[in-house]
Amino acid sequence: MNRSISLLAAIFFVFLFTACQTTEVPSGPPRPTGSVSETVTVDDNIGPVFSLEWSPRGDVIASAGYAEVRIRDGQSGALVHLLQGHSDYVWGVAWSPQGDRLASVSQDGRLIIWNPRTGGELKRITWEEDWPFSVDWSPDGTLLAVGTEGARAVVFDTETWEEETVLSGSSSMIDIEWAGSGSYLAAAQWDGQVLVWNKDEGYEPKLLDIDSTRRHDANGLAWSPNGKTLAVAYQDRSIRLWNVETGEMERRFTGFGGWVRGVAWSSNGKMIAGAGERFTLRVWAVKKGTLIAKQRIPRDSIWSLSWSPQEMLAVGSGIYTDSSSNSHMRLFTLEN
Repeated sequence: MNRSISLLAAIFFVFLFTACQTTEVPSGPPRPTGSVSETVTVDDNIGPVFSLEWSPRGDVIASAGYAEVRIRDGQSGALVHLLQGHSDYVWGVAWSPQGDRLASVSQDGRLIIWNPRTGGELKRITWEEDWPFSVDWSPDGTLLAVGTEGARAVVFDTETWEEETVLSGSSSMIDIEWAGSGSYLAAAQWDGQVLVWNKDEGYEPKLLDIDSTRRHDANGLAWSPNGKTLAVAYQDRSIRLWNVETGEMERRFTGFGGWVRGVAWSSNGKMIAGAGERFTLRVWAVKKGTLIAKQRIPRDSIWSLSWSPQEMLAVGSGIYTDSSSNSHMRLFTLEN
């Protein structure tokens, strides 16, 4: 009997020791497995960089400012063209898939289509009631979607510039993005709801929303390269990945000190980057959910983020209500 009790005690001790060894979790925030290296900083943008985007070839980058759009060399950051035609904050810029046109939208109520090679205007459309907040070209370049402050998504035919359709939302459309397939159009809204319309089914809408009592504006969007997953940057300090077919949330990335606005996928779809209020850029491995790199960026909040085909990251910052001070655009390379 005593022998049996001793044996059971020994087994229990071994089990307890093993359990303690295998369930121990390191304390503190996750450590990144790589890093990012800053290669270029430019500080002559006027007003906050609410939007920036690499050209399809990745040789130049367009950035928004106050009453202006700047096109810069993608390696040196040198100014190529200064586009002046707006009179208020520019909230969105977007390249056509061929790289031969650039769209910008502003709080002044104007949508302007530019020739990026000459810097000249090709087309101007003015809103009278509300103003255009966000903009994106369809993958084939035949359509241009504009999200407005007045909760509308206006889709233009880019040959005739007639409205193909007008879609209704529930609040201001902070960002609007076409999926790579051209079938889906998504809009991120101020009230936290994300609308996804299926163009092939008569723009039938689908709603992606989170059950939260906290403020959770949907601030930014990015489609995965295969067009199946939508990344959404939220006011509640997180990025969520949504399966658009099922409407289910697949993953949530946290660790930000404040709201998140910039979000972008790497060209191979294996990494995702996010940035926002507390000056921090973060990069994760999508499949494993592990943190690859983080970088604290001094001074102002980060409003925009774009990843080039050559895997160079660009971020734009600035002070929200300051239309006169210089803001920054920075370029980074990822080092694993």
